[in-house]
Amino acid sequence: MNSLHNGIRRIRTMNAIHESALALFGSHYEVGPDVEDPLALLVRSAPIDTDKYPSILAIARAGVGVDKISLAKATAAGICVINTPGTNALSVAELVAAAVGNYYRNLDGAVAFTRSLDPELSDEAMDKLVEEEKKRFVGSELAGKMLGVLGLGSVGVLVANAGIAAGMNVIGYDAAPSWRHMLRLNPAMKAAGRLEDVLRTAEIISVHVPLLPATEKMLGVRQISLMRKDTVIVNYSRKEVCDSDAILAALDGGALRAYLTDFPQGKLNRHPKVFCTPHLGASTNESEEKSAASAVTRLQEFLEYGVTVNSVNFPTIEDFPDPNVCTRLVIVNRDVPGMIAAVSSALGDAGINISGFKDKSNGAVGYNLVDIEAWVPEEIAQKIRDVPNVINVRVLRFEN
Repeated sequence: MNSLHNGIRRIRTMNAIHESALALFGSHYEVGPDVEDPLALLVRSAPIDTDKYPSILAIARAGVGVDKISLAKATAAGICVINTPGTNALSVAELVAAAVGNYYRNLDGAVAFTRSLDPELSDEAMDKLVEEEKKRFVGSELAGKMLGVLGLGSVGVLVANAGIAAGMNVIGYDAAPSWRHMLRLNPAMKAAGRLEDVLRTAEIISVHVPLLPATEKMLGVRQISLMRKDTVIVNYSRKEVCDSDAILAALDGGALRAYLTDFPQGKLNRHPKVFCTPHLGASTNESEEKSAASAVTRLQEFLEYGVTVNSVNFPTIEDFPDPNVCTRLVIVNRDVPGMIAAVSSALGDAGINISGFKDKSNGAVGYNLVDIEAWVPEEIAQKIRDVPNVINVRVLRFEN
């Protein structure tokens, strides 16, 4: 079954998007940074205020975090926000491993030392100097150390498993664990029942949680006071999940050994106990390509079929129309009682028979896919739009 393309679907790119992903759009799409009146936005990291784009139906984020998108406004306006969980997990986990390994082996200092050596020295003199000075850079092995992982999602699972593979003792905590992720964990990891259990025992605490009201500043003064004095905090999750003022005070006061992060902040960047990378977590060619391709695919599925896989604000419905379906009505409404009956009544009064009805709600919006084995006139769709608490209605037509 193919969707009928009534006109060109206009997509505005808000950041540079991998060319291989853009190639997935067919000729019935107009895609670019200057597209006017877009149907959807494709974004990597740009901040999005939906009030500025009244024509859009969707925002696809090539990545995970959506804290730069006005999510509440989008939901109220019936705009579907899509992300791409898991596509950058390996890149982030590898960078965490590199940062921790670099810190414990003092590679920054070691490399700076070798670069400072006089190139005019003889091999004998250079070997002698290196042997004399290398004791300055003696590190320690990771094997046997206690790694605490906060958040056992796509990234956290990889970090925990990598720690076990390196011979570390690993304890992990997740406030809302997913079976899909837990099944991928090495059974050698100890699951903590409380956040405090990790804070009190781990030498290295690696944070991998989404930015939510419940996780903002989740590591602050009280949490740091529970940690060992030689604890290293690793934050390659979101800047705001750690209280930077509390981190700085703990580093200065000797309550923390070090802070490794991917999020530059003026007060921390030059601190001798801080190792900071410039937001490189997902910055690999492979990750950018996978994230962009996933965002494009999920966006196309939403626009062409109403499918909401990986939506962060709409209920998930992964249901493609049967071959005999001619029209699919995509209806977004406020999550209030009586909406299914109101939609069914509007169609019944018009003598239209429903062949399939999928509906889900999430407390904020109800999402409905109504399949009909006939062409539905636009005036019928307008009658549904006029039903109280309906936010928007799309009419998708198919050729069999």
